[in-house]
Amino acid sequence: MILKMAAPWKHPETGALYLRQRTPEDLVAALKGTTVTLPVGEGSKAVKIGEFVQVSLRTKEPRVAKERHALADAALKEFWRQKRAALAAYPKSDTQKVPVPPLSNPTMKWEVAVERFAPTAADTLRDNGVADTDANRALVVSEVASIMDQVAARLGPHLGKGITGPRTLQREGSGKPSSGLRARPGAQHQVTVEELWNRWSAYQADKRAPATIRRYKPTFDSLAAFCCDQDIQTITGDDIFAWAEQRRDVDGIKPRVINRNDLAAVKSVFGWATTHQGKKLIPSNPAAEIRLDEIRETASRERHFRESEVEAILNLATSVKPCGRNPSFARAKRWCPWLCAYSGARVAEITALHVEDIRQEQGIWVMHFRETKAGTARTVPIHEHLVEQGFLEMVNAIGNGPLFYDPTRHDPDATFGPAEQRAQKLAKWLRASVKLDQQVDPNHGWRHTFKNRALDAGVEERISDAIVGHAPKNVARRYEAPTIRMMARALKRFTRYTPPPGQP
Repeated sequence: MILKMAAPWKHPETGALYLRQRTPEDLVAALKGTTVTLPVGEGSKAVKIGEFVQVSLRTKEPRVAKERHALADAALKEFWRQKRAALAAYPKSDTQKVPVPPLSNPTMKWEVAVERFAPTAADTLRDNGVADTDANRALVVSEVASIMDQVAARLGPHLGKGITGPRTLQREGSGKPSSGLRARPGAQHQVTVEELWNRWSAYQADKRAPATIRRYKPTFDSLAAFCCDQDIQTITGDDIFAWAEQRRDVDGIKPRVINRNDLAAVKSVFGWATTHQGKKLIPSNPAAEIRLDEIRETASRERHFRESEVEAILNLATSVKPCGRNPSFARAKRWCPWLCAYSGARVAEITALHVEDIRQEQGIWVMHFRETKAGTARTVPIHEHLVEQGFLEMVNAIGNGPLFYDPTRHDPDATFGPAEQRAQKLAKWLRASVKLDQQVDPNHGWRHTFKNRALDAGVEERISDAIVGHAPKNVARRYEAPTIRMMARALKRFTRYTPPPGQP
């Protein structure tokens, strides 16, 4: 029988080459969530163990990938062997004594490792309420050795830069390291990606929009899982790039989305960690220059809605009837498309509206957006066609609180706020109900549509920008603040949408 040799795995969409190996059944329960350090090219990579172990070979050249795969595969097989030996030595009871597991760090003899680490291992076991047996101490020492492997793999390429001469390693008469090896002033305990996120989000709680913090969290959940307990001071650009590749190749996220969302978030938070506000946790930002190549996508159509799409969406919205089971969603389906059509507002801005945000100013009915992407509130007129359709009567009937979502149905620990979740649900509803081109966003398409129709109606760009919430184009425009009356006059010139027959 001819055995098939292990070979690099090619990602079906990106063409990237990986070592991809299923974790052995007898080890997956014990090792899932831990890491293994594998050689990749000139360096090494700590990889999280799951149902599979997968690591990028960082090349698309088949010959190079084959060589790197062979080395990584051999290292992984040896890792499995050592872990099986360690698990076989695990005590069945607190009093059972068994032979110690093999040490994975080849630079240190087992006896030396035990002499150096066993006292600390015993203290650690006692502090955590675990029996201080020979076998348990052996397992702790073995785990320390595994961590040392990872540290050695990461520091290896940099040791030559950090050590300038033999005198750096000399010891003083007191037995303490010479000044060359002393800890730097203000040195802190290890900070993981998870702890960095907790510090940043706590600091930014009253400085950043809550939606921004919620939007960043899934990114850092993913990065924290990728880096595990790695100190952020040891995270390099290669690590960030490898994680971004995993987001693309394993999680299936488009490079453009990763660059604009994931990497933008990581650059922002790690950049903060280099500042005084961030306590200068790291000397430089490892994500600063990281970016994935984006596949060029040719747009096959315009980004605004076509007239047939506008008619289909608004007719569908008008046909929605009140629903006793979920009245807030019924209101969102009935009114949000129309409000977007006559304001160009972001859907999440509309879904965040409260009864108190609908009021009169200078005799003009307006809606006040408290939650915006830019973090700056704005107030815009309500088109008279919406008033004729009964929008104000609907608002008055609610009395108070959110117009388009029920806060009692929202999970406070959810990644997205209730307004964002409602906007997402609206998009899914529209896609399922109206035949829309995949290249048109069912929510954001209204912003493009509004700007085009405003242009056709002769509305000044600075006025339409103020209505939709676009930033001023230059410094001079920042001194201009179109008033409610100016915006209301512009909306009167705006061509009305045609309602279904029999509707106002």
